[in-house]
Amino acid sequence: PTPAVSTPAPTPTGALPTAPSTPVPAPTAAATPTPGGPTQVVIEASRDTTIFSDLTGNSNGAGAFLFSGRTRTGGIRRALVHFDLAGKVPAGAEIVGARLSVTVSKSPGGADPIVGFRLHRVTAAWGEGTSFASGGTGAAATPGDATWTQRIFGSTPLQQPGGDFEAAASAETELGASGQFAWDSEQLLADVRGWLQDPAGNYGWIVIGDETTNRTPRQIRSSEAGTAEERPRLVIVYRVP
Repeated sequence: PTPAVSTPAPTPTGALPTAPSTPVPAPTAAATPTPGGPTQVVIEASRDTTIFSDLTGNSNGAGAFLFSGRTRTGGIRRALVHFDLAGKVPAGAEIVGARLSVTVSKSPGGADPIVGFRLHRVTAAWGEGTSFASGGTGAAATPGDATWTQRIFGSTPLQQPGGDFEAAASAETELGASGQFAWDSEQLLADVRGWLQDPAGNYGWIVIGDETTNRTPRQIRSSEAGTAEERPRLVIVYRVP
């Protein structure tokens, strides 16, 4: 008879993986590498903002929240997020893991309790200005902001309204009504490896929710959130030969 094979239980989609035993360093500071062993570094978003399909001249570069999904009236929200990887990982290190975590602080009443959200790799540079809003409609864009039609407001239009990004998703996860959630995939890992090899090609990701039905948006803490642990964070796990 064929011996039985023990299959480990799958990790629930959207759940944060169990943290390695290696201590997590302070955000944005590279850890002291352990030769041959895994080391992880936590990097906070260097810039982020929201773009709005029904308010094409608005953004939210300085706001404490990001928004993604489709509102009850059909307006689409998409969040842009970028991480500066320069100097965060030693040259020649082997990148063995990566995940992006965010904190959902609010969802609309009556919304689906769990909604799928995708990360797509952005293919062109975009900006973050000083526009500020606490709600999901944003504020008038300022010079340098990304909007639904411009990647740098006042100077550079998008090739495609809604963002210039890869059609294939880098990762997908489900976001609940509140709490911390993460994206973790082989393609996300490949994105990070590629950006470390070619920093000039690092334009971050765009977060796209379920846009096929209304009442799916999520309010996500941005890089301006007062609590560091609630900001978008990219965890990179590497080994030094």
